[in-house]
Amino acid sequence: MSDIREMIDEAKRQALAMDNKDIEVPTANGGVKAVARKPKRSSEDTVEIDKSNIVVAPDGELAATLVKQLIQIRAEKRILDDRDSAIKSVLQDIVGELEYLTLSVDGEPVISLKHESSMRLNTARVREALPIEDNPEYYSAVSSRPLRLMG
Repeated sequence: MSDIREMIDEAKRQALAMDNKDIEVPTANGGVKAVARKPKRSSEDTVEIDKSNIVVAPDGELAATLVKQLIQIRAEKRILDDRDSAIKSVLQDIVGELEYLTLSVDGEPVISLKHESSMRLNTARVREALPIEDNPEYYSAVSSRPLRLMG
């Protein structure tokens, strides 16, 4: 059992190390820029656990392997999302206020960065203006079962 728990703990340490690394992206002038990463969301919120609602995994090693993979995948996704944002930022600097980017004087555009406006619903203000207690007809209950990695 301790080997299985150590596998998960090691995956968490590796994910934390990945989260703490800056991302390097090329710059418009041919250099490389280190982009600091946003801190990972904390999962240290204490949760009341109902001991009667726990099942023991029939195959602890399989479950630990799958949890380890989830930890790794989520850390890699955070890196990819941060890289995506950093690369878009560099491309936006290159394009400036124009709309398209081409790679040569007579070349076809390879990307478009349009300036667009859109309207979004401010749900916090709606909840404030129309509290659920007074307006239950505007709300609907939904069930979900998110998979959370504990501690």
